[in-house]
Amino acid sequence: MSGSPSDPGTDDRSKTLAKSIGEVASPLLAGFSFTNVIVIITSSGISHFLLPGEAIIFWTIASISFIVAIQYAKYVADGEAKLRRQLDFYYHVGVFTFLIGFGMALAPPNGAEVYVFRWFASGLAFTAFVVESCKYGIHEWKHRSVKLKEAKRLLDRCRRRRTARSNAAQRAPLLSPLYGSTRQRIYLDHLIRS
Repeated sequence: MSGSPSDPGTDDRSKTLAKSIGEVASPLLAGFSFTNVIVIITSSGISHFLLPGEAIIFWTIASISFIVAIQYAKYVADGEAKLRRQLDFYYHVGVFTFLIGFGMALAPPNGAEVYVFRWFASGLAFTAFVVESCKYGIHEWKHRSVKLKEAKRLLDRCRRRRTARSNAAQRAPLLSPLYGSTRQRIYLDHLIRS
């Protein structure tokens, strides 16, 4: 199975992912989100935006999420592969909120000159959000279904062992006279207790 913890390439892929997210994507998008917040706040033409407050909130959440993703990327790149899921989560929260903020900032107020084009651009941003969230959701669903299959396999193995121990415990009194040596009794005791 590709990407499993037993796969020797998983750690290298995690480090490569962490470097690309932590050194390129997240800092760039966090800076862009923060800059957009400042532009809207300092804009003298706030009336050019339909939802400026909502865009500011979403871009602020995106900036914070990207900064947290940068921190997790540092730990994953240093070998803490168990934090990769948190890195993925915060990075995707940042991407989702960035796209939502972008769509809200592009939505024109009523009577704007380029009304149709801004709605089209806003729709593209929201469509990108939907596509990205579906892609991430499908990836997470597949990952969880693989984990669920592994858990079911482990549970079945435990049940088989428990049944074997139970059967050995039931047969032990019947078989103990047949196994006269001390070594065989110790082995039976071990089967019963484990």
